Amino acid sequence: MKGINRELTEEEYEQYFQTIKAVLREYRHVTKYQVSNSTGVPMDVIRRLLKEGRLEEKVDGSLEANEDIEKQPETAEEKRKRLIEDLKSHAEASHEVKERQIKKEEQESSKKQGIKFHTRDDRDDI
Repeated sequence: MKGINRELTEEEYEQYFQTIKAVLREYRHVTKYQVSNSTGVPMDVIRRLLKEGRLEEKVDGSLEANEDIEKQPETAEEKRKRLIEDLKSHAEASHEVKERQIKKEEQESSKKQGIKFHTRDDRDDI
């Protein structure tokens, strides 16, 4: 029972990933449970690799190695920075839309102020 409740190093995760990749190259349509049972890779490692996007679980339950992410793994810090930049640009775009809407409403209200509707009660000859 080695490795229960101990932190794994990045090298160990990489070794597990390479083991899983080798199995996936040799056998198609294997599930994460089959990979874990046949290789001894803990399920926690497989779940982490799925969360990181280095492995993908298909609709039928089989695993697939994601080669694109393996080439350039994005760290949590990089993801956080990218998400913050996306939120900033979205907020700026939303702010610009609101400003345009406010200006449009101001122009429409100034046009309406110039038009006065008269009713029968407003006439002087009554």
